[in-house]
Amino acid sequence: MKTLRIFTLFFASGFFFSGCVSDKLEVEEIPFEYYTQDELKLLQSKMNISEVPEDYISMVNSNASVNSPSNRKGILGRALFYDKNLSSDNSVSCASCHDQSKGFADDKAFSDGPENRKTTRNTLGLGVVRTFQHYYGTGGSSARFFWDERAQTLTDQTEETIQNPDEMGLKMDEVLEYVKNQQEYQILHKYAFPNRGMAKEHILDAIGVFINSISSSDSKFDLALNNSGSINSDMQGFTNVENIGREIFATNCNTCHGFSVAGAGFFGSSGFTTVANNGLEMDYEDLGVASFTGLKKDEGVFKVPGLRNVALTAPYMHDGRFATLEEVIDFYNNGIVQHPNLHDNLKTSSGLPKKLNITDSEKAALIAFLNTLTDDKMAQDVRWSDPFIN
Repeated sequence: MKTLRIFTLFFASGFFFSGCVSDKLEVEEIPFEYYTQDELKLLQSKMNISEVPEDYISMVNSNASVNSPSNRKGILGRALFYDKNLSSDNSVSCASCHDQSKGFADDKAFSDGPENRKTTRNTLGLGVVRTFQHYYGTGGSSARFFWDERAQTLTDQTEETIQNPDEMGLKMDEVLEYVKNQQEYQILHKYAFPNRGMAKEHILDAIGVFINSISSSDSKFDLALNNSGSINSDMQGFTNVENIGREIFATNCNTCHGFSVAGAGFFGSSGFTTVANNGLEMDYEDLGVASFTGLKKDEGVFKVPGLRNVALTAPYMHDGRFATLEEVIDFYNNGIVQHPNLHDNLKTSSGLPKKLNITDSEKAALIAFLNTLTDDKMAQDVRWSDPFIN
């Protein structure tokens, strides 16, 4: 039995990820009942998948149906995100470096790649902002991708990661050939892209929908923010120590990290700091943004990472040099180097590097506040878990 349904599809710059929403309506003819019993049986022989679809679309459009093709892209994207066959030696997947239990980051300074390779930078967590799509897809002022922000869209970032020999090492044509030959992907693709032949753009689109659905909004901090309305005053439900840490954060850290912590609804969608030289050293072996711009002013400039779930995402910095939050705070307390490109937020009025100058008890309070940013629900949500049956 078939019926006609109308679905609102979201596109910007030709892709869903970029964050600009259009009102384009498109009529799709799709089966009234999605998976046949034979299809569901085959899918469930390989992965944990429900006949009732998980929700991957409401964070982008609260009115969208979970039965829409847009949402079904997330189901396909979840499988692709966890499939190690998308690497050159079948040893790593996207999730190998982006572990859900670790804020979709890794616990190593440099992650393991295929063929016994290592990544050249620390893995950036995907669960370190309130809403991935809203943080990275707010338009011209939004953050870009990678530590050096060389990729403008999630499509670019995903394609480059899959093809990078140190990360996954498989050409997109090879990925497409593999996906085309798997029965489970034939089924999932049919419902994600009705009446359309499989294409590498669909693979990138589906992975993007899955990643864009990742959100973190159920931490102790979120509950307190909802009750209090501001990070700049004592928050209901916080201990005295956590509120001391909140005040230290609001006074010293908020200018660079506030947007990723509280989200667009609190700070607005523009004007946030996306990259900075934070004075790690005077001579950078890794030049950061300058490695692709070639500009002197970009030397040592790297992405300002989000701090949600920061307690889960150690080690820290682009090279994973700091193993603990204590080490990070010690650096900002008295270790910033006066690099020529040091960001203005880290300078005093006389141009010298700032120092937190906080006591050991205040360090402990700041860490207590940062621990309130941990969202245990996100770290365990089945929607973003490994679907494959081992």
